[in-house]
Amino acid sequence: VVYNSTLTKLALAKPFLESTLVLNGNDAPEIVATPRSQIRGEIAWANNLDSRIVNAEITAKITGGVLDRNAINASEGFYNSAENTIVWNRDTNPQFASIEPGEKGVVSFNFASLSLVRADQTFYDNPTITVEVSIKGRRPTEGNLLDEVKGSEKKVVKFSTDFSIVAETFRTEGPFLNTGPIPPKAEQKTTYTVAWTISNSSSALSGVEVRASMPPYVHFIGSPSPASENVSIDPTTGEIVWKVGAVPKGAGISGNPKRVYFMLEMIPSLSQVGSAPSILGQTKATGVDSFTSAPLSAQWAPITTQFFNDAIYSPGTEKVVQ
Repeated sequence: VVYNSTLTKLALAKPFLESTLVLNGNDAPEIVATPRSQIRGEIAWANNLDSRIVNAEITAKITGGVLDRNAINASEGFYNSAENTIVWNRDTNPQFASIEPGEKGVVSFNFASLSLVRADQTFYDNPTITVEVSIKGRRPTEGNLLDEVKGSEKKVVKFSTDFSIVAETFRTEGPFLNTGPIPPKAEQKTTYTVAWTISNSSSALSGVEVRASMPPYVHFIGSPSPASENVSIDPTTGEIVWKVGAVPKGAGISGNPKRVYFMLEMIPSLSQVGSAPSILGQTKATGVDSFTSAPLSAQWAPITTQFFNDAIYSPGTEKVVQ
């Protein structure tokens, strides 16, 4: 049963002096970016009045603990580093002295973040940069009075954690005892220890997984170290898969990195004599940033029989001999 009802009309109107802020081509209230990357801002402005606007001014205030104040620049605008603002007005753009009805345009600027890891190896928690844009101007009214019109908008840039994966080859270092000739000999088995190391900075990661493919002359053998780590062969793709799970913030920076060791066995062919064959393809790690909720990935180039981080390595010991 309806006891009472009413109908109200609501008129929607554009702001008299309009500005629209877009960051990296995205007009969402929040965007996600990678650390130290250049972020392009564009402010589209328009006079929606049926009369001209004089002495228009646009101000962009850029703030945040991770803001690189030396990386800010603006097209036709003045950057005031003392106030962290960029100003566009009649002094920087003569067009703003008088804007006719329906006239529109765009001003642009760029900024970037610092590294999320400070010099003392501490890191920024939940790093963000905020951009607040305000626009104002005056319109002449009857009696030569000036009526001020203005508007504002704010957007936030969230920065994903620095996430990296390193793949290394060892012969005598690590938890395993390797066997076989060094330099490797054609048609004979030689084993190597491979280490995967994950580092992470400002935000925890979840669902982390590492994958890499093996060439046909290489085989995965033995159990990983530590034995608690989940390293196996994907039966569908034949890749080595490390299901890492969670990686805490600061891993490899303020705390221990996430690392696993495993063994590979290689039987080189006569066709590989004189070369340092690849023993593992590109290593790719994926995960989800807990702060930005963005999917992240990191890569490391293929590794070979060149175990140059090992104490016993000397040039030439990586090349297959007959």
